[in-house]
Amino acid sequence: MTRPAWQLDFDCSGCGACCRAVGCSFLSGNRCTIYSRRPDVCRVGYSFDPQVMTVKEYLDLSRQACKELEARFPPKETPHGVRLLQS
Repeated sequence: MTRPAWQLDFDCSGCGACCRAVGCSFLSGNRCTIYSRRPDVCRVGYSFDPQVMTVKEYLDLSRQACKELEARFPPKETPHGVRLLQS
């Protein structure tokens, strides 16, 4: 049996690249200010469809997409050159 989408084990680094890619207004530095109550579209598992691919395939593709977004939308830096990362 497939786990519900919200239980997928996606290891988000919290870098904020996906949010910067779409110009999210809830992003402050590299941190989502509404993370615990973010909409479903912001939750990786909610777009999973077990009729299209396996959980492993979905997570592998999601991780690859993250790497590509991180390369295109690197973390913002403070005036002192310190990267702001979500803890």
